Amino acid sequence: MKLSELSAQYRESGQACRKRAYELSRRLRDADLSEMEKLLLRRRITILTTMANDTLALASYMSNYYNPRRRP
Repeated sequence: MKLSELSAQYRESGQACRKRAYELSRRLRDADLSEMEKLLLRRRITILTTMANDTLALASYMSNYYNPRRRP
């Protein structure tokens, strides 16, 4: 597998995490939840957001790994 293909897969995964975090954020605003449910939902959103950021950063790094303009 090429780095460009792996980068594309990571980008898809990162976008899926962001989408799910957004859906959960909407649920948090719209739903009538107990404080414990809200806490657990916020925790899931935080974890998904971190996963999305890390995955998208890695996808960007891999897509530019062989870019000669980035080398000193």
